Amino acid sequence: MTSLSTAGPSSLRTTARALLRKDAGPWISAYMPVRRPWNEMPTNRAQLRRVLEEARSQAAVAPLSESEVEPLVEPARALQDAPAFWDEDFSGLALFLSPDTRLALRLPFAPAATTVVDQLVHVRPLWRHLSPDGTFFVLGLSAGGTELFRASRHHIETVPLEEGPATLDEVLQFDEHISSLRYHTKTSPGSAKGGRRSALFYGHEDAGDRRYVKEGILRFFRALDNAVRDVVEAVRPMPPLVLAGVEQLRGLYRHVNRYAHLLEAAVETSVIAPESRTWDADALHQEAWSVVRPRLEQALEDARTRFHARPEQTAANPGAALLAAVGGRVDTLFVAEVPEAWGVLHEDRHSLALHDQRTAGDIEFLNAAAVRTLRADGTVYVTNGDAVPGDGSVAALLRY
Repeated sequence: MTSLSTAGPSSLRTTARALLRKDAGPWISAYMPVRRPWNEMPTNRAQLRRVLEEARSQAAVAPLSESEVEPLVEPARALQDAPAFWDEDFSGLALFLSPDTRLALRLPFAPAATTVVDQLVHVRPLWRHLSPDGTFFVLGLSAGGTELFRASRHHIETVPLEEGPATLDEVLQFDEHISSLRYHTKTSPGSAKGGRRSALFYGHEDAGDRRYVKEGILRFFRALDNAVRDVVEAVRPMPPLVLAGVEQLRGLYRHVNRYAHLLEAAVETSVIAPESRTWDADALHQEAWSVVRPRLEQALEDARTRFHARPEQTAANPGAALLAAVGGRVDTLFVAEVPEAWGVLHEDRHSLALHDQRTAGDIEFLNAAAVRTLRADGTVYVTNGDAVPGDGSVAALLRY
């Protein structure tokens, strides 16, 4: 029997993308919220039992025999007696169980309790929190530490850059003329969010010394810009880049920047602890997400505008959207999370039949359209029903 593997929030998007490429079904896809206080363990166990029981109840129409469904759910059932698994900091749980996959994915959000047994992995409850892509980068600039972060709406992590000086102090210490031009924190501890203090450079007050310091910083930022672009330009589509730090340093970096997607809006303070001079990643994430979120929401509005502007290149019912997705023709798919549309797909004949009620051998059309669109590098927005263009549960903007 295949053992249960686990993954955490840091690998959420990578794990989801890997699941989308898998075909071997049937799949049990189960989602549940997780109560965090230590004394809520019985509640979590009971919720886990309920979602697994729902999988058993759906097995007959999947169709799965009892001898086939039990090996799928057995590894997940063992989580009820695994207290160490629940000790991690997470708000939801997703289980993906198939003949060759047993995966428990800890989530940084709390999904509604949902269980679906289908021939494809069920991604809509997960993708709602991943669409739009939401990948962005944050470049923190301070005298004591320059650091690049990769982030999404739920996660942030440090990205290593090529070897070289990591701080302005390291760069400037090799220049005899500015060896005495150091950095300090002029602002009071309470003048920035969370008691952080912003690093500022200082030295002799004559114009020549200030110019010399500026030239040293610009040299460093040119090298830094090259290293940053090596990382962010490898991501497709190219993500937004947010600067964080005091205005003087942000202004100098913009002077040398050559990355086309550097945002004008910025995190306007150095979110660093003055004692350790390291970036507070959680606080930085919160500030940077507030900068990036309007841009990502605008991308959704722009997609809706394109949909309404090209009615001849649209599909607005589950069957038509699925057929277009199977053919790789969907550029952007809007789909509601909650409704289900069951039917049979004859892929070899490029035909299908939608059923009023689920029957043995059916697949869920809305989920299948989302999976096929993502496999073909399309964009999928999982939204509330009233946010889907038109009056239905799905709408597709076609490539041709």
